[in-house]
Amino acid sequence: MVKSRPVDAIIAFLTSFPTPHEVLAFRPTLESGDRLEELLQEQSARDLTREEKQELEYFRITEHMMRMARFNAKKLLTV
Repeated sequence: MVKSRPVDAIIAFLTSFPTPHEVLAFRPTLESGDRLEELLQEQSARDLTREEKQELEYFRITEHMMRMARFNAKKLLTV
């Protein structure tokens, strides 16, 4: 069984075909925010493991995708 990662909730949201209003209202879970903060603190204190680096990269990718989705949602709502 694959271990669930906090970033998986964001991926699940993005692939659920949300409406523009849902995209703009979306906020990551507290677990996701806490995990991201933990990874960023660990990164400044020591070298991250390969798995931690990969997890941090997933956060960066999904954050970029959310920014793009919010930008597009705003465009759709102003047309």
